[in-house]
Amino acid sequence: MKQNAYTCHWCNSWFWRTKEQSEIDYIEESDGNLSAFEFKWNPGARHRTPSSFLKAYPGSNLKVITPYNIEDFLL
Repeated sequence: MKQNAYTCHWCNSWFWRTKEQSEIDYIEESDGNLSAFEFKWNPGARHRTPSSFLKAYPGSNLKVITPYNIEDFLL
């Protein structure tokens, strides 16, 4: 969020959770495009994208951020 502010990249940001406790950690919407990010400290942790998210928002991008690719996300 700070990087977006510093670079004047204006976007809406949210998190997403269902009543069944499926969740996406961080979502950015910019120019009608959704980018979803799931943060995992343990790169070996299993990750499943909630199918209800994909049905509700087809065409959205989902990236899993780990300690190995955090720099790509931040820079």
